[in-house]
Amino acid sequence: QQQTVSSIALWGRSMGAATALLFAGNSSKYDPSLIAGMVLDSSFADLTQLFREMVGRVRSNTCSLSRLPMNLMLSIALRAIQRSIQKQAGFSPRHVSPIVHAPHCFVPAMFVAAEQDVMIPPETHAQPLSEHYAGDKNLVLLQDCDHNAPRPKFLLDSAWFF
Repeated sequence: QQQTVSSIALWGRSMGAATALLFAGNSSKYDPSLIAGMVLDSSFADLTQLFREMVGRVRSNTCSLSRLPMNLMLSIALRAIQRSIQKQAGFSPRHVSPIVHAPHCFVPAMFVAAEQDVMIPPETHAQPLSEHYAGDKNLVLLQDCDHNAPRPKFLLDSAWFF
């Protein structure tokens, strides 16, 4: 006898979370009832915005780069990154913007972010994503964690019940 799956849950972390959100926001390409829920851990809101934040952090930590005007440095770095991604992966990072898709997502979602995450700060990524998200959602902010820290047991338990 053949068994079928009625629905699945998606759990993504960082780029995986952004990918899950992008997929869920494009319901014209799948049956929305197939996804029962999503756990979106440390997703970025917009890839270009994330690049700008990262270049800004490098600039603030590197004395020799601080002589260059910030806008010029950002422009050079972003063009190089965009060309590389376009050449190697065949898409523009400008189109990787989960926050644009969030208002079109109705799959229940648990947003997770680490309060000490300096790579993808929750105040500029997880919180705005959650605010723009159209479906039922929860936002869990993890204390005493950074981007790559193991997630606490309570989060795994919460996701199971979610």
